[in-house]
Amino acid sequence: ITPPIWSQKAFCPARLANPKPTVLATRNAANSTTRVDFGAVFGPQITPMRLGNTTKYAFESLAYLIHSYAREEWSQIGDIAATCNIPRKYLEQVLLDLKGGGILESKKGQGGGYRLSRSPDQISIGQVLEAIQGDLLPLPDWLDAQNGSFSTESGLRDLVKQARENVRRLFDSNSIEVLVCKPDSWI
Repeated sequence: ITPPIWSQKAFCPARLANPKPTVLATRNAANSTTRVDFGAVFGPQITPMRLGNTTKYAFESLAYLIHSYAREEWSQIGDIAATCNIPRKYLEQVLLDLKGGGILESKKGQGGGYRLSRSPDQISIGQVLEAIQGDLLPLPDWLDAQNGSFSTESGLRDLVKQARENVRRLFDSNSIEVLVCKPDSWI
């Protein structure tokens, strides 16, 4: 049996050589949000999207946990927090959300901690976003309002719904493996 691609030494060697996982992100100090450039990961078909720090921390911790999964290890909260530079209390909530979404499993006691509940190629970015922030792109209430300024006959509602479905399909069709390696560098 051939081992999964993300557990092989040649899999994205630049990322595996760096023990601290990274997410393509910049912090905007004015409103404390993170801009994750999914265009750099998935290609030019999607523009950058604004996601909160909770999502950034989830992605960073999952990148760490992917490496632990490849080594068949459980990861302790303290190790994840220190390596990823995430406040421990914040990380605890993020990991509980991911566990509640079926992304992670936990084990108490010595040798315990957190790990992925299944292989990284079986966990989609969409599942992670759903566990962390709920609906990816909720439909604005004003599009459903009967007394709104937009006619129910206008095509705007359908256009927004179609955009939401396209984004959801893109996130659901890409696994969390993109957190540790760009798809074009996979062997």
